[in-house]
Amino acid sequence: MLLIRTIGRFMHLDRHLPYFLRGRVVTGFGRGGKQLGCPTANIEEAVVEALPPDFPCGVFYGLARVEGDQVSCLVVLLLSEEV
Repeated sequence: MLLIRTIGRFMHLDRHLPYFLRGRVVTGFGRGGKQLGCPTANIEEAVVEALPPDFPCGVFYGLARVEGDQVSCLVVLLLSEEV
């Protein structure tokens, strides 16, 4: 995947390639799931810091494997520190 991502950057196609994130789920402030009415999870900050500096904030969709082989759909919300 690293080779594909590197070639994508060189050809300015990297925005169209998928991102793969891997990290531990960490404890948040405990308000997300209560306010939204559905389960939420926070991923360790180092994973987000490893994204390219110009990676856009926004809402993204994806797949997650938390334990074993079960894959679940997910929505990812990336916010800047100014929010």
